[in-house]
Amino acid sequence: DNLIEILPLLKKQGVIMLQEMQQLEAMAYQHWLKESHQDDTLESLKKAWYKMPKHLHAEPDLVLAYAEKMISQKDTQEAEGALKTALKKQWDEGLIYLLGQFRSENPSKTLSWAEGFLKAHTESGNLLLTCGRLAAQNELWGKAERYLEACLGLEHKAEAYALLGLIYEKMGKSELG
Repeated sequence: DNLIEILPLLKKQGVIMLQEMQQLEAMAYQHWLKESHQDDTLESLKKAWYKMPKHLHAEPDLVLAYAEKMISQKDTQEAEGALKTALKKQWDEGLIYLLGQFRSENPSKTLSWAEGFLKAHTESGNLLLTCGRLAAQNELWGKAERYLEACLGLEHKAEAYALLGLIYEKMGKSELG
């Protein structure tokens, strides 16, 4: 908290270079979100997030920390909004992975949104896994199966195998191939 309080002064005085300032600022706020606000209410966490400098709302580590807090507080809509906003500005594997870790309030819309990244990120196992999860939330079993198989073609992820097994059950497939 003390570092965050003196950051504006450091910036104003020009004591450190801009890049170092941005790194220090991101690190301080990340620690602040993860450690200092463990028992805070949902509203105080949101207030702290929106009080932070806007450019930090695209910093992947900070967005992950904030979204994880929101998920733990059962505010998946806020988490989803923060993840999507950051991903629009900068692609990040961790952010797209987390987007698939909880039940979206509008999984159909979220799936369409995530699919928009497929052309640019064809080699992203995390994106394919997230699309598979979102398709499964929409009970689009065939689509979920295709995404998960594509994911497994790139990376052997235990969670993709597990979800694919559940999807095979839903589809009535008792044997592979």
